[in-house]
Amino acid sequence: MPRRPLAAAFVAIAMLISPAAEAEAPQEVRAGADALIAQYGVAGLFENASEALIMRLRHRPSGAVCTFYGGVNNLIEAPADGDRTEYFHCRTMMAGGPLTLAVVRTPLQVSLTRSLDEFALGVGDNYRGMQPMGSYVMVPARAGLPASVSRAYRLVRNPHNLVIQVSFAQHGRWAVAQTLLGREAEAEKVARLAQQAFDRARRGV
Repeated sequence: MPRRPLAAAFVAIAMLISPAAEAEAPQEVRAGADALIAQYGVAGLFENASEALIMRLRHRPSGAVCTFYGGVNNLIEAPADGDRTEYFHCRTMMAGGPLTLAVVRTPLQVSLTRSLDEFALGVGDNYRGMQPMGSYVMVPARAGLPASVSRAYRLVRNPHNLVIQVSFAQHGRWAVAQTLLGREAEAEKVARLAQQAFDRARRGV
């Protein structure tokens, strides 16, 4: 069955696991964020929103914030042509696993669980054998954040199984999705960190 346009907009992202780099000194943080903007040619789309020891870039059209830890394995991708404000994704390493945020403009008011399922299908294109663990976790609207939904998925791998925490929310015309990959043995920690990161990314949307 063909996927809905919203699902097609969330391009599946190839992700790698590697240790996170050590935090940079404060005076290097803004320079590092500026370098990311220049590297990926997104000066008109993102502004430097770094604070303390953390590199942060704010997507101007949506208000969503990408957080980058360290200086390796960071990525920003937006359409190379057409209306570049419609979609982006960014990736960094968090607690030893890849954290990916994807944001797309949509005119639709969507079902949170159905949209999460469709986004998870795209993630599954890169992680064959990904299977749901437990049920959906609904987080009610609070403190300026709309309701969100998340679900954990298991990946059977050697030498240890992995878990992918997938989250989804809609902020008006913007659909926001996130994945965080970690070890299944630390599934509760991965879920907690993922929710914290998801809330932080959505504060300005």
